[in-house]
Amino acid sequence: MGLGGVPYADRHTGAWSLCWPRSTSGSRVSCIVAARPGGRYAARVSQPEIQRQVRQQRGDIDALYELVQGVDQKVDALDVKLDRRFDELGGQLAEVLRQLGAN
Repeated sequence: MGLGGVPYADRHTGAWSLCWPRSTSGSRVSCIVAARPGGRYAARVSQPEIQRQVRQQRGDIDALYELVQGVDQKVDALDVKLDRRFDELGGQLAEVLRQLGAN
């Protein structure tokens, strides 16, 4: 049997794995860690561990989306505040120019 698996890189550890389905449905997967920065080792990564890592990464992504939404809301609030302030300054400038033109 050849190594016809799919390469996978763990972005947190930098380890490279070769994964392939162990069942026809693809619900069971085997992986062999092929290389890790700073050294080499071979170990099997269990399907529950892969599922745990995927859940963790999904949680990380969801947390980042929440942070971005919070930043967007703050930027929108500042935009409204700045627009209001520029309108006030524009009115004040128009009044000063009107007074200078009248004198």
